[in-house]
Amino acid sequence: MGTVDEIPTTSPYWHQLLPNQKPIDINSQNSTFREYIYARSFTNQAESTQSEPRCCCLCSTTFCWQETGKKTKHINQCNKDRKKCLAKHCWLEVKPSMVLIIGGGMTGLSCALRLSDLGCKNIVLVDERGIGDGASGRNGGHQWPELRKDCSKDPDEFCRLCGEIEMKDTERLRNLINGLPAEEKESIELHVTGGLNVTLDEKEVPFLKEFVREVQALGIDSNRISFLQADQARSYCKDFSSIKGGLELSESAQFVPAMLLVALTRILTSRGVKIFTRVKVESINRLQSSEGHNGWIVSASHDGALEHDKSANTSFTVSKIVHATNGYGLHILPTWLRSRMSAYRGQVVAVKVPEKICLSKSIIFKANSMSHEEYLIQRMNDRVVIFGGYRHKAEGDAINVANDDETEETVTLALLRQLESVLGIDQIEAKDVLANWSGIMCTSEDGEPIVGEIRESRGQFVALGYNGNGMVRAHSCGIHIAEIIMNVDPSCPEIQQVFDANRFWEGC
Repeated sequence: MGTVDEIPTTSPYWHQLLPNQKPIDINSQNSTFREYIYARSFTNQAESTQSEPRCCCLCSTTFCWQETGKKTKHINQCNKDRKKCLAKHCWLEVKPSMVLIIGGGMTGLSCALRLSDLGCKNIVLVDERGIGDGASGRNGGHQWPELRKDCSKDPDEFCRLCGEIEMKDTERLRNLINGLPAEEKESIELHVTGGLNVTLDEKEVPFLKEFVREVQALGIDSNRISFLQADQARSYCKDFSSIKGGLELSESAQFVPAMLLVALTRILTSRGVKIFTRVKVESINRLQSSEGHNGWIVSASHDGALEHDKSANTSFTVSKIVHATNGYGLHILPTWLRSRMSAYRGQVVAVKVPEKICLSKSIIFKANSMSHEEYLIQRMNDRVVIFGGYRHKAEGDAINVANDDETEETVTLALLRQLESVLGIDQIEAKDVLANWSGIMCTSEDGEPIVGEIRESRGQFVALGYNGNGMVRAHSCGIHIAEIIMNVDPSCPEIQQVFDANRFWEGC
């Protein structure tokens, strides 16, 4: 195998499927630009990007960036009368009743979609980078509704409730995807393959058998989970000879979340929802009036506004704020809640493997007793293998690391060596590593998400802390927040029972 130096940190593999091979960047609500972004999502044009339409980020003007004279004239006019231009910039045109969603991933877009469905007309969504450039667009593309009994309070009830949440989320997401236009649905590449949660330790096999019996005793559909002997598990991945046994999860699937976010963005902008990228929320402060609390003052900056004016800063007032940033925006949470959350970084590689390799099911396993969890997926469409994990090889377990612009060489090398062992490959060449990237995840003090309205910060709502399980939770959690805001009965009441945002308040 080539040296790690020959395997640079890259953007996620999914970005190769996106327009311009990068996350969607929306900086105005000009309809021409929206239609252009949507069209680019499903065409593979090779022409130079220099001639593509661009928008002035301080107003709604769209023009060919290559037309130097027109561009210069526009910039000069904007700089000459900056206040007038800023006033046109529609993310500044706020109303007290506005719902501001911070985060352009699965949670934020799902929340916006449900708010729109329920009749909310004044929605603005902002993201510090591009749509799907956070955890939602950087995970391995796995949808694994699992069953766990790792709660000390009432493990049986916890298992049942979490199982309900994850199955409901899975069904909702699949129904959403299946209801999209054929071209969009095809681009998302949803395949229900089933999955395996296997053990490499003979001592764990009896515990897996007992777990299945206990789960089925709770009345959970026995078709969802079953125990597999070593030879049965290996039949799905013949080269993975170290498997000692495992669980078969029938509802597990693979898809491309980044492409789903493209579709959701198209739906939302067509409904008039304002979406802006490269907008960073710097701080949130309580607005006090003679009548008491009357909303929130949001301070934000917009990076890369114009060639000669690199940032636009502003403050505005809103009544409701949704925190949907997972591990990317902990700094703007109330202090008592922020202290109970931790961000950490995971790494993933995408590898082109020999044609003989065939994994008919996705696999979860722990490499050793120190490992957290590794996942292995072979994409159905192009047979590329996605392998993530080995965080225990990172310095300090990569805890409290919030930078996804780099990867650790030791983790990259460990992933590739393990993949060689698991798949029986003599050597993975550097040229076969198609992508090598990282992403930021987030967990709470007890390992479960926090979802709901924040105590002592009425009008602020939070849905984050998925701890690596966002693709079977985030969609429903975003929906749940929208239903709280619109004061309708929750469609998934189990979320409030298990993920209550204020369970850490006592003692703060």
